[in-house]
Amino acid sequence: MEKSEPINWPAWGIGSIAWLIPGAGHLLQGKWLRGVILGGVVWTLFIIGKLWGGHFYPLLGSGEPASAYLDVFWSVMNFGTGAIYLFSYFTG
Repeated sequence: MEKSEPINWPAWGIGSIAWLIPGAGHLLQGKWLRGVILGGVVWTLFIIGKLWGGHFYPLLGSGEPASAYLDVFWSVMNFGTGAIYLFSYFTG
């Protein structure tokens, strides 16, 4: 599969859009197959987790001392999903 011509954007611009929309960074670089597969996997896992009632880790942790360090780890992982995190945060 041939790559299309990538968009000539600064790295910070592509990085910001890639954080906001999973898979979009690859799409902007012209890597269509990789962008669709990676973005599709992240979005699919998010939808499955939402349907199964998955746990949402807030950025400040749950307040339980025994799991405080694990909460921080999972919070950072959640925040890395960009718009998905923001949607989950505001919809509960």
